[in-house]
Amino acid sequence: MSENNLVFFGVFNGLLISIIGESLGAVISFILYRKGINKWKRPFVLPFMSSGLVTFTSALSKVSLGTFALASTIGKIPALIFEAGAVYGFMQVNLIGKIVISILLMLDRVVNTCPI
Repeated sequence: MSENNLVFFGVFNGLLISIIGESLGAVISFILYRKGINKWKRPFVLPFMSSGLVTFTSALSKVSLGTFALASTIGKIPALIFEAGAVYGFMQVNLIGKIVISILLMLDRVVNTCPI
């Protein structure tokens, strides 16, 4: 999603929108986990990513929503800046370069997912 934000809104605004979106998503997940835990006495949604695991375990703890939101936002900023830089760099490459990079990434995916 960050790449779309960068393309449509530019580097700075796209990065800012990505940070806000990631933070709001984490806060909403935190609230849903808490409501699910309080209502069902067990989680009703399982996290699939490491950030989801952090959100889930935070919801299990006694950490306040404000503390979680602040820490989560601060924690997401470095990764989003790195991602924005990579996407921006890729956007600067000409069409031939993009095709070559895409083929290499697909080949890497095939090679690393084939059982040997």
